[in-house]
Amino acid sequence: MKISVLLEREPFEKIFEKTLALFLEDHLNKPHIVSWRSKKIVSRDIKFSQKWLCNPLINSIFVKGSNQNIFNSINGEYATNPMKPWRSRFQRFYLNLSQNKITSSILSKYRIIISPPLKDPKSKLIIGGNNKIRLIDLAENRVYVILKNGFDKKYIDKELYVRENFKYLDIPKIYNKGNNAIWYSEEYIKGISPNRISSDSDNNSLNKVIMGIHKMLVDNKVSQPLSEYLSELKQRVLSGLKDINYLKFEDKLYVTEVSKKILNELDKYSSNIITTSYCHGDFHQGNILCEGDKNWILDWENSGQKQIGYDLIILLLESRIVNGFYMRFSKLLNNQFNSFQMNIINNWPELNWKNKEFKKMSLLLFLIEEIDFHITGNTNPLFFNNSNKIIERFNEIKKCFESINLLET
Repeated sequence: MKISVLLEREPFEKIFEKTLALFLEDHLNKPHIVSWRSKKIVSRDIKFSQKWLCNPLINSIFVKGSNQNIFNSINGEYATNPMKPWRSRFQRFYLNLSQNKITSSILSKYRIIISPPLKDPKSKLIIGGNNKIRLIDLAENRVYVILKNGFDKKYIDKELYVRENFKYLDIPKIYNKGNNAIWYSEEYIKGISPNRISSDSDNNSLNKVIMGIHKMLVDNKVSQPLSEYLSELKQRVLSGLKDINYLKFEDKLYVTEVSKKILNELDKYSSNIITTSYCHGDFHQGNILCEGDKNWILDWENSGQKQIGYDLIILLLESRIVNGFYMRFSKLLNNQFNSFQMNIINNWPELNWKNKEFKKMSLLLFLIEEIDFHITGNTNPLFFNNSNKIIERFNEIKKCFESINLLET
C-alpha cells in the first residue's frame, strides 16, 4: 500500500515517527528522534540531523543523491502497469524524475528529519506498507521489516511462523530478530513480478512457485464439516464489523445484510465435508518476485487456515484490485480461462470444479472468506477513513453473490 493511500487511512506521520524511532533505538542501541515535516518547513538544526525526502506517490523515503540501485524494487513494481499498459511510459518518466538528484526534492512532498544521522544513508530506502514498513540497506544487502506502531503483532508472528515451519518454500531468509519482537531482518532480493515480464517466463515462474504452494497445502490439509468452518467465519465477521470505528451505522447494516445472505446460502451445504489448509492468504502476482531462475513468495502476514482453493481463486481473480472485480469473477464463474489457467485449476489439490455444485459452494465460501479478510484488515482503531472503499468492495461482492445463483447445477 502506497504512502499516499496510508496518509488518507491513518495518522501515518505519527505512526512512522514512533515506529522508526523505536526500531532505531532497539537496533542501534541509541535513542533517535524522527520528525515528519511538511516540505515548506525548514529545519534549523539540520546540521546535527539528517534530512530525508518522502515521495508518497512512489512509496519511497530516501536522501537526496541516493544510490540509484536502491530503487530497483520500486521500479520493478511501478515501471509497468499490467492493468493499463498505456500508462507505463508515463510511470517510467515520473520514476526517473522522482529519483533524479536534481528533481527528487521538487517532487517529494514531505521531509523526514532523523537525529542522530544514520550511517551511509545513500544506500538506504524506506518503503511504506499496510502493516509494516521496510528499510532496505544495500550496504548490508538486507531488508529490515518493521511492524508499524499500534498494529497487531500477528503480522510479524505469521511471517516468522511460515519461515520456521515451511522451510522448503522460496521465501527470503531471515537473519535476525529484534529484541522487542516487532522487527526482523531478511536477505535483500530483487526482481519483478511474473505479470510484468514476458508470457513464457511468467508461466514458468508461476508454475515453480505454485508447486511450493501445493506442497504446503497437501502437507497441512484438514477435513472438517463446512458448518464448523462457517461458524468460525461468522463469528469473526460479525465481531470484527463492530470494531470498525469509522464505518457508518447504515453501512454496517448493509455489510451485515450481504454477509448473512451469503451465509444463509452456504447453510444449504452445512453437512458437507470440506478441505481446509494453511494458505498464503494474499497469493497474487504482486507478492511474487522473479529474477532469472530464482523466484520468491513475499508477504505472508495474512496467511492462515482457509478453504484449500483460496489461494487459487485469489490468483485467478487478482482480487485485491477492486476495480473490475465483478467482471473478473464473472469470467471465473463461466469458465472463461486460457489453457495455462485451466492447467493450474485442474492440478490444484482437492479441487473439483468440474462438479458444478462443488464449484458453487467453493465460490460462495470464497466470498465470505473475502468479507472476513477485508473486515479483519480494517479493525485497527487508528484508522479513520476508507469507508467508501469498503462499501465499493462490498457492492462488488454482492453482485458476485447474485451472479452465483445463475450458475447451472
